[in-house]
Amino acid sequence: MSIQLNRLFALALILVASGAWAQRSTPVTVVNGAANPVPVLSAQDLYPRTGFATRVSVAFGLFKGIPTSDRVAGDAFVSPADATLVLEQMSLRATQANDDQVAFVEIRFTSGGQSVSHSLMVPTGLATLPAGGTQKITNYTWPLAVIVDPGTEVTLNLNSTTGSSTGSAQYVVSGYLVPAGSPGLGR
Repeated sequence: MSIQLNRLFALALILVASGAWAQRSTPVTVVNGAANPVPVLSAQDLYPRTGFATRVSVAFGLFKGIPTSDRVAGDAFVSPADATLVLEQMSLRATQANDDQVAFVEIRFTSGGQSVSHSLMVPTGLATLPAGGTQKITNYTWPLAVIVDPGTEVTLNLNSTTGSSTGSAQYVVSGYLVPAGSPGLGR
């Protein structure tokens, strides 16, 4: 049995080697000088990125498109029309009544009449800071990995458990922009 395997292996080597000998090579000369230099591209040239950050501040009871309620605080911004937005992080700073809790934060994307929502949960038992009197401050940050098409409306909305008529929410989202037409995400 091993003699047959050895013969088969030898035959395979002959076939592979004969194919390599059958090919011809032609020398190639590359001439680059001051008039025609070798192009050197950096990662920034290939995948251009511009930092992006925006802040949205709103009082409880205010929210675009939703009847006034003391349990929501939200607003929206529109991503730039000439670039793809990549969101990497969102932070929340909510000032609310001592007996109130942030239930969840919604981030909604609306484009071309279509809307998609995601709920970002806030851990229970999150440490808060006293804000004087009957209010406290809740801070939390979520890592994100979201690609937002150019011209998309991005809505940020806090939903609380009991309501804070004098509270407010401040959202900060950050990431980067990729110009339209670039080789990286600029579709």
